[in-house]
Amino acid sequence: MKFSIRLPLAGLLLFVAAPVLSAGQNTLAPAGATRLDAATLVAAVIEANPGLAASDALARAARAEVGSAGSLPDPVLTWGLAPNTIGEHGVGTRQQAQISQRFPWPGTLNLESRAAHAEAKAADLDYSDTRLHLAETARSVYADWFYVHRALDINARERVLLMRLRDVAEAKYASGEAPEQDVLSAEVELARIDDEKLRLESRRSQVRARINALLDRAPSTRVSAPAVLRQSAPLPLETVLESDALANHPALQSLEARLEEANDRLGVARKSGFPSFNVFAGYNGVMDPASKRLAIGVGISIPLYRGKYRSDVTAASHRRDATAASLEAVRSGLLAKLASARAAVEQAAGSVALYKGRIVPLATQNMTAAESDYRSGSGDFTKLIDAEKNYLLAQLNLARNQADYFTRLAELDYQSGGALLPIAANQENTHETP
Repeated sequence: MKFSIRLPLAGLLLFVAAPVLSAGQNTLAPAGATRLDAATLVAAVIEANPGLAASDALARAARAEVGSAGSLPDPVLTWGLAPNTIGEHGVGTRQQAQISQRFPWPGTLNLESRAAHAEAKAADLDYSDTRLHLAETARSVYADWFYVHRALDINARERVLLMRLRDVAEAKYASGEAPEQDVLSAEVELARIDDEKLRLESRRSQVRARINALLDRAPSTRVSAPAVLRQSAPLPLETVLESDALANHPALQSLEARLEEANDRLGVARKSGFPSFNVFAGYNGVMDPASKRLAIGVGISIPLYRGKYRSDVTAASHRRDATAASLEAVRSGLLAKLASARAAVEQAAGSVALYKGRIVPLATQNMTAAESDYRSGSGDFTKLIDAEKNYLLAQLNLARNQADYFTRLAELDYQSGGALLPIAANQENTHETP
C-alpha cells in the first residue's frame, strides 16, 4: 500500500517559510508583543552609557574652565612693620602696607582666553564623536541581535521540515520503498540542527550581554526581540558624502579646534618672553612727615633667562605641528574609510538583492524538484536532504547579508559624520560651546 500525505512537502516548505521570505514582515515575537527597534536602542544607549557620561563630564569641565581663562592674576596685598618702633615713646609703631597688580604683556590674556574656548569646543566635539561612535556600535550590535533571532527562527523551521522529511522516509521505509539509511540520514540532520541551536542560543546570550553592557545593565537583563531592519536604499553621491564628512565629522572638527588652541598656546609662549608689568600703591609709615607716606609705582619684569622662553616656544611649536599633522592624517584616513565603507554597503545591498531575487527562488525550485522526485520514487533522499539544507542555508545567508548591510550602513553613517542615520531629536547634542 502506497503512503501519501495530504499536503505536498514543497507546499509545506513554502507555507512555514513564507514569513521569512516576506519583505518587512517580522516573525520574531508574538502579535502584540513589544519589539526592540534600532532607533530605540540607540536612544537608550546614548541616555544610559557611562562612557558617554564621562565624555559629557569632561566637556562640561572644559567649559567651566573658560570662565577663569584670560583673567588677571590676583592682586597682592603686603603688610609690614618696623619692630624697633614698637612701644617707642613719641613715635608709635611704624607700619607699611602695599597692594600690587601684575599685568602680562598686552594680548597674552586674550590668547589664553581664546585657547580655553578652543579647548572647550574640542571637548564638546569629542563628546559628539563619542556619541556618534556609540550610535554606530549600538546599531552594529542590534544587527547581530536581529541575525541571531532570525537564525534561531530559521533553525526552528528547519527542524519542522526535517521532521516532516523523516516521517516521509519512515513511511517509505515501512512500505519497503526506501532504505533505512534515509531515516538515519534524517535523524543525523536533526541532531545537527539541534547542535546548531545550542550554538545560536549561546551567541544570543553573548549579544544580549553586549547590549546590556552598552545600557549599563546586568548582562542577563532581558532584552526584547528585534524588529525588522532597514531595507537597502539608494546612497547619496560619493562626493556628497565626502563633503558631509569633511564639513561635519566631529572628529575632524575637534582636531581643527585643537589646532586653533595650539596656535593660541604658541602665541602665549611667545609672549611669555616679554616683560610683565606690576602696578602698586602703598602706605609707608616709616616716612616722615606723614604727607610723604603715600607711594605709587610700577615695576617691570626682566626676561633675563631667554633659554627657558625659547624652550617653551619650541615645545609649543612642535605641539602645534603635531596637531596639524594629526588633522591631515585623520582627514586623509577618513576619506579612505568613507570610500571603503560605501563599497561595503553597496556589496551587502547587492548580496541582499541577489539572494532575494535569484538564490532563494532557485533554492526553492530545487527543493520542490527534489521532493517531487523522491515522492515519485525516482529521487534520492540524500539529494533531498542536500536540497533542503541549501534552501535553508539560502534563508540564513539572506538574513546574514541583511544584518551585514545594516552594520555597514552604520559604519558609513559614522564615517560620513552622521549624515545617513540621524539620531532621535530628543537625543541630539545640546552642548553649547561658550
